[in-house]
Amino acid sequence: MKKPLIFTAVLVTVSAMVLGFASMVGSKTPMMGVPVQEQSLWILMDQARASHDQLSVIQTKGLIAWQKDLLILDVREPAEFQAGHISGAVNLPRGLLEFQIAGLAQDTSKPILVYCKEGYRGALSGRTLKKLGYTQVSNLVGGWDAWSRYEQQFAEPAPRPFWE
Repeated sequence: MKKPLIFTAVLVTVSAMVLGFASMVGSKTPMMGVPVQEQSLWILMDQARASHDQLSVIQTKGLIAWQKDLLILDVREPAEFQAGHISGAVNLPRGLLEFQIAGLAQDTSKPILVYCKEGYRGALSGRTLKKLGYTQVSNLVGGWDAWSRYEQQFAEPAPRPFWE
Protein backbone atom coordinates (compact mmCIF):
# COMPACT_ATOMS: atom_id res chain seq x y z
CA MET A 1 0.00 0.00 0.00
CA LYS A 2 2.94 2.38 0.64
CA LYS A 3 4.48 1.95 -2.84
CA PRO A 4 1.75 3.90 -4.73
CA LEU A 5 1.92 6.69 -2.14
CA ILE A 6 5.72 6.98 -2.46
CA PHE A 7 5.49 6.80 -6.26
CA THR A 8 2.87 9.58 -6.25
CA ALA A 9 5.02 11.77 -3.96
CA VAL A 10 8.09 11.31 -6.18
CA LEU A 11 6.05 11.98 -9.32
CA VAL A 12 4.61 15.19 -7.86
CA THR A 13 8.08 16.37 -6.72
CA VAL A 14 9.68 15.68 -10.10
CA SER A 15 6.80 17.35 -11.92
CA ALA A 16 7.12 20.44 -9.74
CA MET A 17 10.85 20.60 -10.39
CA VAL A 18 10.38 20.24 -14.14
CA LEU A 19 7.63 22.84 -14.26
CA GLY A 20 9.66 25.20 -12.07
CA PHE A 21 12.70 24.83 -14.29
CA ALA A 22 10.63 25.28 -17.43
CA SER A 23 9.23 28.56 -16.12
CA MET A 24 12.76 29.79 -15.34
CA VAL A 25 14.11 28.96 -18.79
CA GLY A 26 12.08 31.72 -20.40
CA SER A 27 12.88 34.31 -17.72
CA LYS A 28 15.60 36.94 -18.06
CA THR A 29 17.21 35.84 -14.79
CA PRO A 30 20.92 35.25 -15.48
CA MET A 31 21.69 33.52 -12.15
CA MET A 32 19.28 30.84 -11.03
CA GLY A 33 18.40 30.94 -7.36
CA VAL A 34 19.77 34.46 -6.81
CA PRO A 35 17.26 37.25 -6.16
CA VAL A 36 16.88 39.68 -9.05
CA GLN A 37 17.88 42.65 -6.85
CA GLU A 38 21.17 40.98 -5.96
CA GLN A 39 21.79 40.12 -9.62
CA SER A 40 21.20 43.76 -10.53
CA LEU A 41 23.81 44.79 -7.96
CA TRP A 42 26.46 42.47 -9.46
CA ILE A 43 25.61 43.58 -12.99
CA LEU A 44 25.98 47.21 -11.86
CA MET A 45 29.33 46.39 -10.21
CA ASP A 46 30.60 44.67 -13.35
CA GLN A 47 29.62 47.71 -15.42
CA ALA A 48 31.29 50.04 -12.93
CA ARG A 49 34.53 48.03 -12.95
CA ALA A 50 34.56 47.94 -16.75
CA SER A 51 34.36 51.73 -16.99
CA HIS A 52 37.91 52.38 -15.74
CA ASP A 53 41.22 50.68 -14.83
CA GLN A 54 41.24 48.17 -11.97
CA LEU A 55 44.69 47.97 -10.34
CA SER A 56 46.29 45.48 -7.99
CA VAL A 57 48.22 46.68 -4.95
CA ILE A 58 51.53 46.25 -6.79
CA GLN A 59 50.25 48.18 -9.82
CA THR A 60 48.94 50.88 -7.48
CA LYS A 61 52.30 51.20 -5.74
CA GLY A 62 53.91 51.61 -9.16
CA LEU A 63 51.37 54.26 -10.16
CA ILE A 64 51.95 56.21 -6.94
CA ALA A 65 55.73 56.09 -7.44
CA TRP A 66 55.57 57.02 -11.12
CA GLN A 67 52.67 59.51 -11.34
CA LYS A 68 53.78 62.53 -9.28
CA ASP A 69 50.59 64.59 -9.79
CA LEU A 70 48.30 61.68 -8.87
CA LEU A 71 45.25 62.49 -6.74
CA ILE A 72 44.72 59.61 -4.32
CA LEU A 73 41.06 59.68 -3.37
CA ASP A 74 39.81 57.70 -0.36
CA VAL A 75 36.02 57.50 -0.73
CA ARG A 76 35.40 55.85 2.65
CA GLU A 77 33.71 57.61 5.54
CA PRO A 78 35.85 59.92 7.74
CA ALA A 79 36.02 57.44 10.64
CA GLU A 80 37.34 54.75 8.28
CA PHE A 81 39.89 57.18 6.88
CA GLN A 82 41.08 58.14 10.37
CA ALA A 83 41.61 54.46 11.23
CA GLY A 84 44.20 54.21 8.44
CA HIS A 85 44.78 55.34 4.87
CA ILE A 86 47.29 55.40 2.03
CA SER A 87 49.91 58.08 2.56
CA GLY A 88 48.98 61.25 0.66
CA ALA A 89 45.33 60.29 0.24
CA VAL A 90 42.53 62.83 0.45
CA ASN A 91 39.28 61.77 2.10
CA LEU A 92 36.19 62.50 0.02
CA PRO A 93 33.31 60.19 0.99
CA ARG A 94 31.42 58.68 -1.93
CA GLY A 95 28.22 60.49 -0.95
CA LEU A 96 29.92 63.86 -1.46
CA LEU A 97 32.00 62.98 -4.52
CA GLU A 98 29.88 64.66 -7.19
CA PHE A 99 29.56 67.83 -5.12
CA GLN A 100 33.19 68.31 -4.08
CA ILE A 101 35.45 66.70 -6.70
CA ALA A 102 35.80 69.91 -8.72
CA GLY A 103 37.44 71.55 -5.72
CA LEU A 104 40.14 68.87 -5.71
CA ALA A 105 40.55 68.24 -9.45
CA GLN A 106 39.50 71.02 -11.78
CA ASP A 107 41.46 69.49 -14.65
CA THR A 108 39.52 66.46 -15.92
CA SER A 109 42.74 64.95 -17.31
CA LYS A 110 44.30 64.79 -13.83
CA PRO A 111 45.15 61.17 -12.92
CA ILE A 112 43.00 59.92 -10.04
CA LEU A 113 43.35 56.76 -7.98
CA VAL A 114 40.18 55.86 -6.10
CA TYR A 115 39.94 53.38 -3.25
CA CYS A 116 37.59 52.39 -0.46
CA LYS A 117 37.53 49.51 2.01
CA GLU A 118 37.06 46.55 -0.35
CA GLY A 119 36.86 48.05 -3.85
CA TYR A 120 33.09 48.31 -4.32
CA ARG A 121 32.56 51.98 -3.46
CA GLY A 122 35.82 52.70 -5.28
CA ALA A 123 34.53 51.07 -8.46
CA LEU A 124 31.26 52.98 -8.28
CA SER A 125 33.12 56.22 -7.56
CA GLY A 126 35.42 55.61 -10.52
CA ARG A 127 32.41 55.14 -12.75
CA THR A 128 30.95 58.41 -11.45
CA LEU A 129 34.21 60.24 -12.12
CA LYS A 130 34.27 58.89 -15.67
CA LYS A 131 30.69 60.09 -16.18
CA LEU A 132 31.76 63.50 -14.90
CA GLY A 133 34.41 63.63 -17.64
CA TYR A 134 37.56 62.58 -15.79
CA THR A 135 39.69 60.58 -18.18
CA GLN A 136 42.48 59.01 -16.07
CA VAL A 137 40.67 57.11 -13.32
CA SER A 138 41.88 53.94 -11.61
CA ASN A 139 40.48 51.88 -8.74
CA LEU A 140 42.46 49.83 -6.22
CA VAL A 141 41.01 46.30 -6.38
CA GLY A 142 40.37 45.07 -2.86
CA GLY A 143 40.67 48.60 -1.51
CA TRP A 144 42.23 49.45 1.83
CA ASP A 145 41.85 45.85 3.01
CA ALA A 146 44.08 44.58 0.18
CA TRP A 147 46.57 47.42 0.69
CA SER A 148 46.90 46.86 4.44
CA ARG A 149 47.18 43.05 4.03
CA TYR A 150 50.00 43.60 1.54
CA GLU A 151 51.73 46.04 3.87
CA GLN A 152 51.48 43.61 6.81
CA GLN A 153 52.73 40.69 4.74
CA PHE A 154 55.77 42.48 3.36
CA ALA A 155 56.56 44.89 6.19
CA GLU A 156 60.04 44.66 7.59
CA PRO A 157 60.09 43.38 11.15
CA ALA A 158 60.88 45.90 13.84
CA PRO A 159 64.52 45.80 14.91
CA ARG A 160 65.18 43.85 18.08
CA PRO A 161 66.54 45.76 21.07
CA PHE A 162 70.26 45.35 21.49
CA TRP A 163 69.84 43.79 24.96
CA GLU A 164 67.96 40.73 23.69
